Amino acid sequence: MPDTDAYGEPGVGTPDQNQLMSVGEAADLIGVSVSTLQRWDRAGILTAHRTPTNQRRYRRGDLLAAGGRPAP
Repeated sequence: MPDTDAYGEPGVGTPDQNQLMSVGEAADLIGVSVSTLQRWDRAGILTAHRTPTNQRRYRRGDLLAAGGRPAP
């Protein structure tokens, strides 16, 4: 759970684990290719949320929980 301020909002500089990220942002975050994320989605390793236009979005917390590490 991220640090929060007095109003329960994520603290300054604290990433929100529920933040939805595009495929490119997600791949950059954990240091894998876009095709790897898409393959993990098809295999059920990681679940993508879909936008109304059917684009994949990934929760930051799901990416990190799946074993990804933020890229340096």
